[in-house]
Amino acid sequence: MKKVFLINFSSPILVAAIKKMQKDNVITVQYWSSYREGFEEIQKDKANLPNVITHHMHDLIKGVPPEGLDVDDFAPIDQDSIEQCYEYGWQALAMMGRSDFNNTTFVQKRNIYYRYLKFWNGMIKKFNPDCVLFYDIPHGGVDFALYGLARALGVKTLILHPLTIESRVLIMQDYKESSLELKREYDRCIDNAHTIEDLPVDLQEYYNRQINSNMDATPAYSKRAMQNRAPFSLSSPIILARNLFRKNIFKTLYYFLQMFFTRRQAGTFHENILGIKMKLRMISWQRQN
Repeated sequence: MKKVFLINFSSPILVAAIKKMQKDNVITVQYWSSYREGFEEIQKDKANLPNVITHHMHDLIKGVPPEGLDVDDFAPIDQDSIEQCYEYGWQALAMMGRSDFNNTTFVQKRNIYYRYLKFWNGMIKKFNPDCVLFYDIPHGGVDFALYGLARALGVKTLILHPLTIESRVLIMQDYKESSLELKREYDRCIDNAHTIEDLPVDLQEYYNRQINSNMDATPAYSKRAMQNRAPFSLSSPIILARNLFRKNIFKTLYYFLQMFFTRRQAGTFHENILGIKMKLRMISWQRQN
């Protein structure tokens, strides 16, 4: 039975698989962190996930420890460990920009990165996991710090890389190498003649849907994203005019005041911030890109 840390798992199908593996004694989930929709329900499910340390990613980014876990005895990260993580550290620092809404200085970010390393080093030494399992290639400062430290300490890392085909996923240990199984399959097939009929039935259906101009080829994840409004998105002029015509001006005004002047739970290493500040920061990022 393998001891695992889980990072950013919360989709229903994966949660069900994890619970079954836990029940069947295939794995023991020691630590589980995510920010994704549905994680709050996971945190409450003590019946199926006993003794699992759950930790919301927003708290993790801010440096708030998991509830019920004493981290005071976690030793500061030593110089040797920092040097072992050197190649990962610069990338983690760059990724921390997505958690920065206050124009944090480089020295402050470096100290936050060292704080992340201290926490992860303490967690790994305390629980000695066999594997750290990531839902996707880590692309935030705090989870990339874990990825780099785990590899430096010889802890196995596994990364699921979701594809546009929702029934398929690539599994890799090192994101730089991608999927070794895919490489082997590519090398096996590269010099052979193949037809569409060689594919499994579901992949044939996917392929035919993509090349058929009369069918909707939009990936399922894109449809879900379009159904959910982006945080702090502004209504179009047409919708605003319609609300005014319907005399919903006070309701609309209340919506904007609430959106801009309440503090938001966000993946930032600062305190929760006002919505208007978050919106202005997003506009700034859009202009830079």
